[in-house]
Amino acid sequence: MSFKKNTRSDLDDNLINRTENTEDYESELQKRSSLTRTGANGVGPSKKNHTYKVVLLVGLAILAISLLIVVIVTLSSSKSGIEDEQEHNMFKAIGIEKSLRKVVVQLESKYKSKTGRFTNLKAGECIDASIGEGKVCEKENNKFADDVTAEFSVLGTGISRSFFWDTNNPHRWNPAHVDGFLGDIGEDELSMLDGVGFETTDETNFGFKLTDVVSNKPVFDSTKRPLIFTDKYLEIGFTLPTQTLFGLGQHNSKFLLSEGEWTMWNRDQPGSPKAEGEGKQQLYGTHPFLMFKTSDNKFGGILFYNSNAQNILIRFSETGKALITYRTVGGILDIYHILSDTADEVIKKYNDLVGKPALPPFWALGFHQCSWQYNTTEDLKGVLNAYKLKEYPIDTIWTDIMYMDRYIDFTVDETNFTGIKDFINTLHKEDRHFVPIVDAGISLEPPKKGPKWYAEGDKAGAFIKSTQNPGGKYNGNIIGKVWPGYTAFVDFISPAGKALWNKGLTELDKIVPFDGLWLDMNEPSNFCTAEDMGKEKDETPIGECYPQEAPKTDSSLRNLGDSPVGVGEFDDIPFTPGGEKLDYKTLSMDAYFHDENDNGTFVMYNIHNMYGTLETIETSKYLASRDKRRHLIISRDSFVGHGKYGSIWTGDNDATYQDLTLSINQIMNFNMFGMPFVGGDVCGFGGSKANSTLCARWAQVGAFYPFFRNHYAIGKERQEFYQYPDEYQKGMKEAIRLRYSLLRYLYTCLYISSDQGYPTIRHPMYQWPDVGKIVENENSFMIGSAVRITANFDLSDIGKEKKFKAPFAKGRYMEYIHYTITKVKKDVEDIELYNGYDIPNIHIVEGSIVSFQSVDGVTKTQDLIDDQLRLLIFPTENGYARGNVFIANGVTTDEKEQFFDISHSNKAIQFFLRQGVADDATQFNEVIEEIHIVGVEDADKDHFVCFMDTDGNFKPLNIESKKGKDGETDYIRIFGGTNTIEFDQTDTIYYGVVGKDYNYCNRGYTARVDSQTTKEMKVTIIKTTNQMENSNDLKLNVAMVTDGTIQVTITDGEKRFEVPKEALSQTTFQTNDAEDIKDYVEISKQGEKFSLKIHEKGDPENYYFKINEDSLIFSDYYLSMETTVNTNQKLYGFGERVTDFFLKEGIYTTWAKDATDPFDDGKKPGKNIYGTHPVYFTRSSSPNKYHWGMFNLNANAQDTKIEFVGANEAKISHYITGTGIFDMYFFIENKSPEEAVNKYHNIIGNTLLPPFWGLGWHQCKYGYTGTENLKEVYKNYTDNDFPMDVLWSDIDYMEKYRDFTYDSNGTYKGLPEFVKTLKQDNRRYVPIIDAGVAIVDDGSYKTFDEGVKKGVFIKSGNKNRNGKNDPLGKGGVLYGKVWPGYAAFPDFTNENTNKWWVDIIKEFNEKLDFDGLWLDMNEVANFCVGPCIPDDIVPFEESLRSKITYQPGGVDIEEKMLSIDGVHKEGTELDYHSLFGFLQGVATHKYFADRGDRPFIISRSTFSGQGKWTSHWNGDNHATFDYLKASVTGIINMNIYGMNFNGADICGFLEDTNTELCEKWTNVGAFYPFSRNHNDIHTIDQEPYRYEGDVKNNMRNAIRWRYPFLRYFYTQLYLNHKNGGTFWKPLFFEFPDEDLAYTEIEKNVMIGSALKLNPMLDEGTTKTQSFLFPAGVWCNVLDYSCLKVKKTSSQNLNVQPNNLNLHLRMGHIIPLQRSAVEKHVNTTVDLNELPMGIMINMDTNTKKATGDFYADEGTKLNDPDFTHSIMDFEFDGTEATLTFNQQKSGYIAPYTKLGLIEIVGAKNAGLNKLLKVVSGATEVTGNYDSKHDLLTFRFEESLEISTLSKVKFTK
Repeated sequence: MSFKKNTRSDLDDNLINRTENTEDYESELQKRSSLTRTGANGVGPSKKNHTYKVVLLVGLAILAISLLIVVIVTLSSSKSGIEDEQEHNMFKAIGIEKSLRKVVVQLESKYKSKTGRFTNLKAGECIDASIGEGKVCEKENNKFADDVTAEFSVLGTGISRSFFWDTNNPHRWNPAHVDGFLGDIGEDELSMLDGVGFETTDETNFGFKLTDVVSNKPVFDSTKRPLIFTDKYLEIGFTLPTQTLFGLGQHNSKFLLSEGEWTMWNRDQPGSPKAEGEGKQQLYGTHPFLMFKTSDNKFGGILFYNSNAQNILIRFSETGKALITYRTVGGILDIYHILSDTADEVIKKYNDLVGKPALPPFWALGFHQCSWQYNTTEDLKGVLNAYKLKEYPIDTIWTDIMYMDRYIDFTVDETNFTGIKDFINTLHKEDRHFVPIVDAGISLEPPKKGPKWYAEGDKAGAFIKSTQNPGGKYNGNIIGKVWPGYTAFVDFISPAGKALWNKGLTELDKIVPFDGLWLDMNEPSNFCTAEDMGKEKDETPIGECYPQEAPKTDSSLRNLGDSPVGVGEFDDIPFTPGGEKLDYKTLSMDAYFHDENDNGTFVMYNIHNMYGTLETIETSKYLASRDKRRHLIISRDSFVGHGKYGSIWTGDNDATYQDLTLSINQIMNFNMFGMPFVGGDVCGFGGSKANSTLCARWAQVGAFYPFFRNHYAIGKERQEFYQYPDEYQKGMKEAIRLRYSLLRYLYTCLYISSDQGYPTIRHPMYQWPDVGKIVENENSFMIGSAVRITANFDLSDIGKEKKFKAPFAKGRYMEYIHYTITKVKKDVEDIELYNGYDIPNIHIVEGSIVSFQSVDGVTKTQDLIDDQLRLLIFPTENGYARGNVFIANGVTTDEKEQFFDISHSNKAIQFFLRQGVADDATQFNEVIEEIHIVGVEDADKDHFVCFMDTDGNFKPLNIESKKGKDGETDYIRIFGGTNTIEFDQTDTIYYGVVGKDYNYCNRGYTARVDSQTTKEMKVTIIKTTNQMENSNDLKLNVAMVTDGTIQVTITDGEKRFEVPKEALSQTTFQTNDAEDIKDYVEISKQGEKFSLKIHEKGDPENYYFKINEDSLIFSDYYLSMETTVNTNQKLYGFGERVTDFFLKEGIYTTWAKDATDPFDDGKKPGKNIYGTHPVYFTRSSSPNKYHWGMFNLNANAQDTKIEFVGANEAKISHYITGTGIFDMYFFIENKSPEEAVNKYHNIIGNTLLPPFWGLGWHQCKYGYTGTENLKEVYKNYTDNDFPMDVLWSDIDYMEKYRDFTYDSNGTYKGLPEFVKTLKQDNRRYVPIIDAGVAIVDDGSYKTFDEGVKKGVFIKSGNKNRNGKNDPLGKGGVLYGKVWPGYAAFPDFTNENTNKWWVDIIKEFNEKLDFDGLWLDMNEVANFCVGPCIPDDIVPFEESLRSKITYQPGGVDIEEKMLSIDGVHKEGTELDYHSLFGFLQGVATHKYFADRGDRPFIISRSTFSGQGKWTSHWNGDNHATFDYLKASVTGIINMNIYGMNFNGADICGFLEDTNTELCEKWTNVGAFYPFSRNHNDIHTIDQEPYRYEGDVKNNMRNAIRWRYPFLRYFYTQLYLNHKNGGTFWKPLFFEFPDEDLAYTEIEKNVMIGSALKLNPMLDEGTTKTQSFLFPAGVWCNVLDYSCLKVKKTSSQNLNVQPNNLNLHLRMGHIIPLQRSAVEKHVNTTVDLNELPMGIMINMDTNTKKATGDFYADEGTKLNDPDFTHSIMDFEFDGTEATLTFNQQKSGYIAPYTKLGLIEIVGAKNAGLNKLLKVVSGATEVTGNYDSKHDLLTFRFEESLEISTLSKVKFTK
């Protein structure tokens, strides 16, 4: 602490070195009563006051004239074309290296020569610089850099770094040498330098530009600005496109920065002088972060991360630009640029860089009282009691330095502060708190009691060292002078210093159990003057002083120490920011710190600005080690990144009007700098006592500082609030009470700051950047985005207050106390506000939800924690509002806190739990006491209200109309009554006007049958009388689509969104004339409450499905229905998700989303992933045990809640957001699940048949570096004899991740030629295509340019952009962000888009001859939450967000998605979002179909019916055993959803795999329908050939064994393509009557009907494992061993990695090319050259076995006339015949030749003696292998299968 009016008198010395005589001490204090605390250089009272006044007036006159001259000169020179002038630049570029995310430029000084340094300059010659003398000269201590490396990298969306360092001096100081200041900074894989519009010059004068790629306007331009790099002077300049600048702390100034110099060098600056660009008024903190607002109302920022003394020169040009010149005296240039965004986002990005601020404890938000003149414990008690007596809320008592023993840290003055510990304990019992001060200096004097702190620190080496005085009595410790007298200073980099500090705080805590700490004087401040070193009456500040005779300073002594620098190193530097010597009122610049790495730069010159933050870091660590409580640290000094560890107050202000008015700006600035919990000393620390009017006005403002403390200096009259006259106290108390009422809101804002990085206190321009008066406003600030505080600075006496006005932007504002609403109709209006002292001006901005509390009886924050919350909702006139609530006790860091988003739209209040767990409610008071809704129409009418809890149950609440305190404003009050409203148990509250609004609370309808036939019913569902007047009755249509399939449709008669016809099969269905729909459907009778039942034929009691009474909601943007279903509690479906096969109770979300495969536990937030398949299946528990399913053809975002009721029923509730309909299909009367699923497939269309090569093995990796890398992978597969058919490319192959490009001039040069080589070697190539098309402005990207011309992209929902006059000039395309940066997304509802899409694929294929396409990121994914640029944000009142009343999954509906307001030709993104991948797949399918090729398309996002257009892989899984197991259920589910050909990334995509996992995964994955090894760029390579020994052999064996089965796979896929059905399926699909078959789904997989796969999915080494086998004979295809199972039971199998368990089911025949293993077949082309074999496992009961075989060319799209062969086999053991039933024949190929027949279990089947087979003239003698019970027939002359009809087996 310091103060500006102090003197270095004898009185000071007596106080500093005071005696033990308490009376003398008290006497001295009385003498000081008119003095105030400061450092060494203030001016105190004197008898010569008159003389001083004269001198002062003369001085002021001279200063004014000087300033006028400076201003005139500056203005005349600064406005005249300065931006076009080339300023001095030392460097030219001589080399450059480029990558997507980084550019490295080698710079060479123009003054460097080949023969020596600076031969172009004479010794001591100078170059131009932007400093006082205009020159910077080379000297011995200031060498010029010869070579500089400049590295430019992108760190995130719109964030980049430019980093300059001396190439030849790696040990140069860099603040990064000290850990803890910046956040975790690294390159961002989601961004490229293109995304920040980076350009660089290689001209003589090196420079670079950064451009807003949206507007294409330059933002940072250094191309004509200076660049100088010397040892002790660095300079760089930028041109900014605006003159609206703010930031650069710490200064006490107006918010908007003026032209001039702004210095940053932490200083104990007395009295917080106003800064106006003179360069000398810097304060305690250094925050070189500059923000600006551009003419298009976007914001940007620039951080100069440098800890040396620095200064920014700002000049304004005539063209509206600003030229900023950054100057510093050392270190490096490490600059972070944040490009155009909203102000909040810029600040968030800054906090992402420096680290997000710590969240203080909740009690810290209460009122704090402190004074430097509290001299005794009794003083503290008296203050507290006085506040309590006057009924002020108060939370914390503070003590200034008076509590210490002679101002010595870690001590207590036991004379005056006796009993202080008891007082603190009393505070704690009252739930109040105590905070003491700790100063930076450690006194040389020992305390009266306790450790001798200096002696201990000296012995341990804990102090900063002196270069000038390295030896002597003080062992080289640098000694300064502060309040206790001579002091040493802790070295917070040294382990010894940290240990000493920790011990000191530990001891302090024992004697004064503190709750927080106040760190003062930590710039560090130093009072030393020349007088202290023997220069009489010389008060010039110096950097060190000693109580003994000054040590000798001859050169021999100077060199005795370990200092990394020499004496005088920093005496003569080219530039001194601020004008004063750098050691002015602080320590010597050559003082040095512990340097573990010995790089010679840890000196005060470099570390000074970081000192207070270093102290705060160690204090934070100590408090964290003490307990888990949230801690409060208030520091005076601060540096970049300080907010992560502690908070600050703005320092030693004065009780002046100026300091009151400017305090707001400092608080807004510190919120910008990442320290939101900040405040100024309310009513002023120094100066004269704040008079009643000043303190009253300050209380009105200060009550809404985040940190609220009344604190004043010694020698002043008391200025606690209760000391003032009652008429002023009234307003002070009311302001504090109002503060307390809003503390939960304030704490929520602070939590958002700590969690997300947004500011808490905000300048109004952040919200209204386009309103000039708001931008210039100096008397208002926002708390969050909802609460506006307008300060009244009129200091007239009560009753004489002047009316005052303040500018308000267009909109509505509600006065917080009375609920009076003010509507501003113009862009801005000056609104007349209340000017009294009794209440402050607090307004709620429309569209806000604010948490508040009653403060009746509240005396401290704990009362608020114990009490219930209220919500204040002030919607826009369109009814939209949103807000947040953070619920926590605010005590410890390990609380299970909860954070909610709350929204209000369409008279629905929705609650979303964003952080925390709902079932932790017991530790908090989560009850909502009441909700006030203000500013809505018809507030005085009769209302209904209810809420839906998180379980989907509707419950009534109470509602009433009320009048605000103004007696005029009507508002609605909602409260609980019999049903308690709790945050985490409430989903949505619905209310409205009876008879006018849609009544969600009364969901009753009645039904009227309008017409009925045997195949169809038409029904009107009639609204009840209390429904909204303008709502329609509903239309119900029930139709029998085909036998066992019933369609139920509910609409409202209006045009609503329906899923495109391409989702369904185009087949025309027929029904049995004998079937009557009345036999299956029952509808409630006319006049009764509506219900509907789908039941078994003629048996309504045994129903499948029923719509429950009073459960139907059908509003504009929300559908809901509660149903009861008959189930055996084995429900499956509702895809796509990662979960167990059978769904547990819970809520499941379907809404396509880019999520890295989270395991779905059925709890919110939703775990929905890429696909949307709203279908489920189950088995009825009725006697018939029918299997059935329900499909709701609706693509909107939806939740489905499952709740099992008893053993036979489940309640399934559907909650749908969008404008769709209920379009339900029921698949009933099925004896097996396969039959039910088959009916579903018949509705949506059967699975496609992939090209045969697609069944081979595939290899991919995100991270292949180029064509050579692909060649290496291919070669390794070949050299290691591994099968592989297809090589893939992830996005690496593209040029800058742009679709339909490849990096032809980079690492993928020669890719087309390599692909040609692959094809020559019978392999295939598949590249990725992402959904987003890069938005590129420069005309170099044809795909985007043509797309804009043809209007094929999704358009912005913002009307200002959606048209030809798009101000961004891009046809109104909606901006998203994916891998290439900003991207546009094709609108596939537009037929023109589909044609364009086919054309660009065709054009790309001509460049790169791919065989298939991989469609990724097509949910569509978006790296933003909704709109990516401000221009795409749709005003709330126009946005669909204001209309939706339910957000499925309990998360933001736009999370990782495009704006739901995005415009498609046929609708909006809200309705079409989940269909993007589907429609893209249809368009891509057309490309392949047009050229006659069978499409090979792998899509990540899918929708019902997509299986007939594309295939699928299951997305970005993880390399864990849990995901290995989940892959099996995922593939099975996708088969059920009609996508047979799918698979999972083998060995896992994310995270490093391991040998055991990858080996086991390969053994399973080798038999997926689609088998691909694929992993992420950051993971280890996992191609199977990379493993060694047995592992490698086992992987090769598994992959090789895939190939013999491919004809069976292909045949089964063909049959499902023709008829529907599943390929990979659960065991119970084939054995529905076996109860055990419904268990262990993942371990017992049927591949088709004939093969059973038993995968080893568990971690750990084991030889055997049990698997379920139904009754029968099951024979292992590989080793012929057979299991004879009498009844369904577990069988032990060998699961060692060298063993594969594929068993042929009894009664089945499969085609099998076993010779593929023997002949080492490595491609499907080679496989096709081998003859076919068949394997037979006869049913020993029926003596029969059957199978199928399909053959075709394998690549062409099938049409009715294409050549193929299809047959079924039938083996009859009784007749000893094998019949080939040729359904179609004609296709002949080597693999259609029969070369082998194998009969397994021959003896068991009684066939072992049939040793001959005869077919026509061909007779072959077989061989019986008794060991394997195998009968084998080999045909040397292979038989053509397509011509066979029957073969006979004989003995």
